[in-house]
Amino acid sequence: MPSVKHGGCGRASGVLRSAALSIAESWFQVMRKKSRTTCGAPAARPAGRNAHALRFAGDQSGTTAIEFGLIAAPFFALMFAIIQIGLIFFSGQVLDNATSQASRLIRTGQAQASGFTASDFKNAICDASGTLFDCESGLKVDVRTYADFSSVDMGKPITDGELDDKNFTFNMGGREEIVVVRVFYEWPVWVPLMAIPGHASVSFGDLANGNFMLASAMTFRNEPF
Repeated sequence: MPSVKHGGCGRASGVLRSAALSIAESWFQVMRKKSRTTCGAPAARPAGRNAHALRFAGDQSGTTAIEFGLIAAPFFALMFAIIQIGLIFFSGQVLDNATSQASRLIRTGQAQASGFTASDFKNAICDASGTLFDCESGLKVDVRTYADFSSVDMGKPITDGELDDKNFTFNMGGREEIVVVRVFYEWPVWVPLMAIPGHASVSFGDLANGNFMLASAMTFRNEPF
């Protein structure tokens, strides 16, 4: 009989242990689900107009296109302005070299011996500068003699924002005379945004129409040809 009692107690303890494990496992699953709903679940989104406003404020799609649209205009304006300034400096250097070469014909007496006119002198400048300038109507020349170097005028004859060429002349002078050669060309300005409206003093061009006046001048004494 004692052996029977011992077996009954073992079975009872096994049943109790299994029930305790089941209860603990159930409690653990309930607590895990509860923690997910209270801590891990996303907060409820507001409905109505507030929801649309929050979604619009947090939406970052299309920001690259908007940023490019904001900086595109000043970026391209700056790029074209840099190209334009480079062309002006390049054209000015070409005009200086062409004027120097054409003026040498006067200094050495070759132009006088050939009976150069103002048109012939313009053609000599254009031959030295290539096809960069419009020699027919855009190029203006003024060649005159002076009694001494102190009275030489090298400024730009601009009056009321326009080139004043009504007093231009073409006098190559004789041997050992002082000669001043001035050449002008109106260069178009393609980026007028560099000029602030209503403030002519900060305009990139020096003419009333916004264009830039290229100028080249040579002062020399003719050789004793």
